[in-house]
Amino acid sequence: MKQADSPNVGWNEPVFRVSEINETVRELLRETFPLILIEGEVSDLFRARSGHWYFTLKDEQASLRCVMFAPNAQRAKHAIEDGALVRIRAELSLYQQRGDFQAVVKHIEPVGEGALRLAFEELRAKLMALGWFDESIKKTLPRFPRRIVVVSSPKGDATRDVFTNIRRRYPIVELALEPTSVQGSAAAQEIVHALTNVNTMEPHPDLAILTRGGGSLEDLYVFNSELVAEAIFRSDVPIVSAIGHEADYTIADFCADLRAPTPSTAAELVTPDAAELLSLFGGLERDLQHRIATQISTKRTLLEGLSQRVRDPKRDLASWSERIEDSSSRIEKAAKSLLLTQFTRIAHFEHLLQRQNPAAQIRVAHAQLHQHLHHMKWLIDSRLENFRGNVANLGRNLHAVSPLATLDRGFAVVSRPNETEFGQVIRSTSSIDIGEDIQAHIADGTINSRVTEVVRKDHE
Repeated sequence: MKQADSPNVGWNEPVFRVSEINETVRELLRETFPLILIEGEVSDLFRARSGHWYFTLKDEQASLRCVMFAPNAQRAKHAIEDGALVRIRAELSLYQQRGDFQAVVKHIEPVGEGALRLAFEELRAKLMALGWFDESIKKTLPRFPRRIVVVSSPKGDATRDVFTNIRRRYPIVELALEPTSVQGSAAAQEIVHALTNVNTMEPHPDLAILTRGGGSLEDLYVFNSELVAEAIFRSDVPIVSAIGHEADYTIADFCADLRAPTPSTAAELVTPDAAELLSLFGGLERDLQHRIATQISTKRTLLEGLSQRVRDPKRDLASWSERIEDSSSRIEKAAKSLLLTQFTRIAHFEHLLQRQNPAAQIRVAHAQLHQHLHHMKWLIDSRLENFRGNVANLGRNLHAVSPLATLDRGFAVVSRPNETEFGQVIRSTSSIDIGEDIQAHIADGTINSRVTEVVRKDHE
């Protein structure tokens, strides 16, 4: 039976120690892969007290153990967690003591949408700390804007939606487009330039709408630029953001004075509709009626008070007439001034509406209001003419019952002289003595005489 060969028989190659093999492999790895980029998903992340990071980088088919020593870990710009898709710059090596194959990481950063979301959150936290999102600094939008500027791409659907809806709802507003790119590497600078132009326009716009349609996080990322955020924050013109869909939020939305969920909604938020305009006209009419009624009631009360305070018709009649005439004149002037102001405002609105071809029902409402106001003016003029006639009748009636009217008919008032106008009136022959001085007051003067005889009637 043949003897089996010894395992050592015929081995003439050199024999290596384990440490020598590991060291050789380590050097080969470093020479072959000095610094390379590797992309994968982080798992089993462990941060040691020493500051070193230990984790596994994996894809669908394999995994790679990684170590990032404290000096490099401290320079990492982004927070890294398990599940993050990252890109590392590392050298491949072998941990000599255990023979473990690993990557020594020099730099790490997130990639793809995860990186964008991380950068978004970091910038949002920074600007929030600066107070750029505070509600107290938001500018108020005018209820009835006269000039609106849309900042967007001239070819975008969002621009067309904003223009179409604003012209449908509020045709008298002046609309302008400040064109800019809304996607791409140069878009941020173009948007900043466009917002700068908006703030230098003459006449000054009442507000600007910054808008674009929906898209991915990467598509909308220009609106997460700090440059765009600062341009919105520094703008003197109120900025309305209408970016993407309702669920999309950008840094521009937080900085803007008002965020609209969609471009179409932005048009509704910044303009009134036809119903609001009709309501405005109705309010003006009611206000005018109330003012006129209040003026008439106040002056009527004043006139009644003056009538009740009449004492001496001859002395006060002229004064009353003058005051009533003055009050009537002031009523007339106030009413006419009020009417002129309202007619002027209505004419202004009519001019604006005619320029922009407003709806037919608004013209009809305006014509009815104009006719109603004309009828009210006629009523006011009639009331004033009646007041004047009543004052004249009051004067004639007062004069008719005045003692002076009696004197005009040939009668006289006999009295003892004293400091009053008619003296002490003598009503009976029994109250007068012979030799006493008396006065006889007639229409055109006074007769002074002395009593020489008193003849009394025998009533019996």
